[in-house]
Amino acid sequence: MDRHARCALCALLMMLIMASQSLAFDGLERSEVRDLAANVIEVADSRPIIIGEERTASRRPRLDPASGRTYPITLSVWIADNDRYYLRFRVSASGEDMAALAGRAARVVGRFWAMADKRQGRLNARLRAATLDVWLNRDGNGGGEQSRNSIYVYDVYGIPTGLEWERTLAHELGHYLLPGPSGYTEPESWSNGLLGERLFLGWLRDDLQSGALKPSDLIFASRDEIFDYCAKQTDALVDRIRRRGPDRALLRATTRGGMDEATALLLYIPATHGPKALQQLLFYLPAMRTAEPTAVEFLKAYELWADRETEYSLTALCSDPIMVYMPAGPGRLFSSPPSLQTIEVEGATVKRLGEGSWLVHPATAGWRRIRLKCRGEADDEVITLKVQRKVAPR
Repeated sequence: MDRHARCALCALLMMLIMASQSLAFDGLERSEVRDLAANVIEVADSRPIIIGEERTASRRPRLDPASGRTYPITLSVWIADNDRYYLRFRVSASGEDMAALAGRAARVVGRFWAMADKRQGRLNARLRAATLDVWLNRDGNGGGEQSRNSIYVYDVYGIPTGLEWERTLAHELGHYLLPGPSGYTEPESWSNGLLGERLFLGWLRDDLQSGALKPSDLIFASRDEIFDYCAKQTDALVDRIRRRGPDRALLRATTRGGMDEATALLLYIPATHGPKALQQLLFYLPAMRTAEPTAVEFLKAYELWADRETEYSLTALCSDPIMVYMPAGPGRLFSSPPSLQTIEVEGATVKRLGEGSWLVHPATAGWRRIRLKCRGEADDEVITLKVQRKVAPR
């Protein structure tokens, strides 16, 4: 076969491969999913979800190629995306008696996926990288682990509370979906598991507060358990950075305290600037590295993001001072709602330009304390500031 014939054959093979991949990722209509699945459950959640067993004649147990174990129960989790359904998860259980438990776990991972997609969308490439397998095991020492495209949960009947179920699934999904520094000596090497717990449960609390979810929609944990956890584990860490800014010395530590400080920073960023900002940091991390980025490099990436973005949002409460990194040079702030009366920025000149508009000019870049003052009795009002800056070309 000559070179031109070989090239033509290679091109044909590539077209066939791409066509098969396109078919796999084009999604299915709702009726097509129902035809594929048995014992279907449809859930009207933050995103419509269809959960069902594979419709096959033999219903053979599923094999985990990594461990060699077989799982007699497997549920497929299809999630709606632009009016079509995509297979995002498979949840497999090691015992026939675990079907109901697998169904509850399937709803939780489907809900966390939908919440992340609603907030981060296609900026988070891991949301659509592959179909994720969740393997539920009766035996083992408890807890979970994530490896490649698989999440393993052990000793499922030994998980003591509904909150612990939510935390375990959020933790392992955080390892799979979220950025985060690694290299810690305790409690584990990677920080994005704890970030997942605190971020996903925080989003769950936010959806309950907004009415997007009702307490009756909760699957494992109760509303009070979710709110109590978030007050202690999510809000407390965000408030730490808002109150004093990041502690660079602590960010360098590989201890539990260092991981908490890194997690606090990575929670503060989406809480202050919106959830997409967390994914945008990835564009500002060091390139061409063999080692995983450190917590200090995540801090530098955040500061570089603020330096180079021409427009972003900033959220704070009236009369509640907040530490914010501000680049050097002039920038305009626009407030929403317009009840904001004054803005004070530590170490920077502030000039009112008109109703709801200010010019802020820090002489040097750095973390500065901002205080917002509102008219009347609006001290607990949430204010969103749109920050606009002219940034020099790279």
